[in-house]
Amino acid sequence: MFIYSVLVGLGLPVVLSNIISAGLAASYVYFVSTKKIFTNSGKFSLKVKYLVYIIYQFCLIFISSYVILFISHFLINVFEVNNWIFLLENVKIVAKIVNTPITMLINFIVMKYLIEKL
Repeated sequence: MFIYSVLVGLGLPVVLSNIISAGLAASYVYFVSTKKIFTNSGKFSLKVKYLVYIIYQFCLIFISSYVILFISHFLINVFEVNNWIFLLENVKIVAKIVNTPITMLINFIVMKYLIEKL
């Protein structure tokens, strides 16, 4: 979230900011998860699983980046209609916050299956 906030604050587009920040976070989560949370009990090596995970993450990050963009546009309309102008400068952050729990749940389920079942 910090990297996303900094990138958006620097003026990068929402989609690019999310792709960069989520890509870094996905790699970090994978390595921590495989050491601390899940037990590698599948038939494939962690390197193969990492490749599968990165491909999956690329797809999820791409889709979620556009979901965040959609949420941003929706929130802009809501904030303008209700004259909540003070919230407009944080709309990209709010959109990311709304999207994050959904992607976290999906990631947990996929990681559990990938590491423990494959």
